[in-house]
Amino acid sequence: MYVALSLLMNSRQSILSLFNGQKPALPPAFSGLIHVTAEGLEKEGLVFHEVHKNAAKMAKAAASTYRLSGLPSATLPLDLYVEAEALGAEIDFREGAELSFPQVRKA
Repeated sequence: MYVALSLLMNSRQSILSLFNGQKPALPPAFSGLIHVTAEGLEKEGLVFHEVHKNAAKMAKAAASTYRLSGLPSATLPLDLYVEAEALGAEIDFREGAELSFPQVRKA
């Protein structure tokens, strides 16, 4: 079940208050790490290896955990090979593997 929109807005306001130097009512919890779940991908109708090549799908994947759990965090990109690909490395997006991160095939 997705978290209620009012809870999400309170989390957002809490984090913004913290950044503005105010003390929020509850300490916010957020992560800079990737936290995409199989359940979130399924609910959004996404396949993991596809989200690395499509910005809209990647954004939906990143937001899915937020909507499922209320953890006010989304991290993009989902893999650490964006730079390698931009510099010409060949990337294996692991299309035959379920929930497997891309790997450098050839540098």
